[in-house]
Amino acid sequence: MADELYSALVGVLSYVSAEPESAAQQIVSRFGNYPSLAAADYDELSRMPAVGDSGATLIRLLMAITSRRRTDKFKFGRVHTEEETVDYLKALFYTLENENVYVLLLDEGRRVTFCEFLGEGTVNASSIMPRRVLELAVKRDARYVILAHNHPMGVAKPSVEDIETTLTVKQLLASSSRELLAHYVIAPNEYFKIEP
Repeated sequence: MADELYSALVGVLSYVSAEPESAAQQIVSRFGNYPSLAAADYDELSRMPAVGDSGATLIRLLMAITSRRRTDKFKFGRVHTEEETVDYLKALFYTLENENVYVLLLDEGRRVTFCEFLGEGTVNASSIMPRRVLELAVKRDARYVILAHNHPMGVAKPSVEDIETTLTVKQLLASSSRELLAHYVIAPNEYFKIEP
């Protein structure tokens, strides 16, 4: 993946830098992969030699395009492995600088049928969120649910509130014969699966 990232950066930086290979190598050495680069501070990028504001802007655009390409590969209406699901969730969170919450809905056959953005902020910031998850599951006739939120600048270790929210959502869904399969906490270079 480092070679792919390097090539993409050289192409993008060739528009704004006299030394795109050198700049790309520095960026790959510093960040290593797409998720880390996507989470990079804009000001830090713009201060790097041969990058500047224009280069940092183009890198942000590259990250957004990469995220979109990866999410477009995820097909609804079919069963996905955990690895495919996590890759999709990571791509959703690539360029987000704040914590966001998403829910994946699955049918009786565990085929992913829908993905919904629930809100921005911490997973426990909205007391209405568990009810909203149930409303979506009922509206979309989902039997199974996967909850996910990101820790954009941190590690994927769940907080006490993350675990409590997971249990609340699990109980609420169970009251209507639905099941929470997992709650994923996604960080730039790792993830944690809270098993309900």
